[in-house]
Amino acid sequence: MDHRDDAIGQPVIKDPNGEGPIILKLRHGQEVDFTCIAKKGNAKEHAKWGPTAAVGFEYDPLNKLKHTTYWFEENAEEEWPVDERNAQWEDPEEQADASVNPDAKPSAFFFDVESVGMLEPDDIVAEGVYALQLKLSQLRTALDPQGTAVNGDEDGDYNPPADFGAGDYGNGYGGYGGNGDYGAPAMNGGGYGYGGAGH
Repeated sequence: MDHRDDAIGQPVIKDPNGEGPIILKLRHGQEVDFTCIAKKGNAKEHAKWGPTAAVGFEYDPLNKLKHTTYWFEENAEEEWPVDERNAQWEDPEEQADASVNPDAKPSAFFFDVESVGMLEPDDIVAEGVYALQLKLSQLRTALDPQGTAVNGDEDGDYNPPADFGAGDYGNGYGGYGGNGDYGAPAMNGGGYGYGGAGH
């Protein structure tokens, strides 16, 4: 893919001396003879292939929907600090005017992606969106009553199309990337996927 840098495929060494992890130690005169097999897989098969160290999400950083009741000893605001990175996309005035509705549904989700180092978090999210688009496209093709792929393509239609060659993730579709930011319109014109325009 065009948006990856030249470091992809190189060993990830976090050791300050640049020696990498120790597999085993040998004494003087000892030797070891072994064969290594490189195997590609995904985290669905085994966690060792997962590119993420941790993934978390929240959908209501300011607790506008009142789905969370904070247990506190003295002051809820001091004991439960707001995540400012996610709260910046919310409107605090809207929170003050919001009435409690236990049936309210969240309209935005905020994900925190921490990489183990082999891929950048942006690449992990972009690859995940692409994989999801592919799966949905295959499902859509399977449900087609004529039994043919949408638009005659063997993989079916990608809606929205995932054009990674344009330098932006999703080429402005799907709410991730459009103009090099997180404010691209969501698919089918449904508002903004990850923040607001121009952010």
